Amino acid sequence: MPPPGTLPDRSVASVDKNEIMGWLRHERRVELGFESQLFNDLKRWGIAKQVLTALGKNFQDFNYLYNAESWLLTARATTIKPDQ
Repeated sequence: MPPPGTLPDRSVASVDKNEIMGWLRHERRVELGFESQLFNDLKRWGIAKQVLTALGKNFQDFNYLYNAESWLLTARATTIKPDQ
């Protein structure tokens, strides 16, 4: 049993999808709060634009996509070439 006030009270009989998703989001924020995972979670849940624009950030729809081109360039630049 967690100490009082640590986590919000939850009804185990709840079947409301939005309520349960809220619990999951809260749990992720508590558990991974200092591990820089929130941005990726917001993108994965599809709410990044809504949350970040409400905070005054400039988040556009194309920001949901991972920039594969920059990843490929980084991978090519760090490839070790064998001695010839």
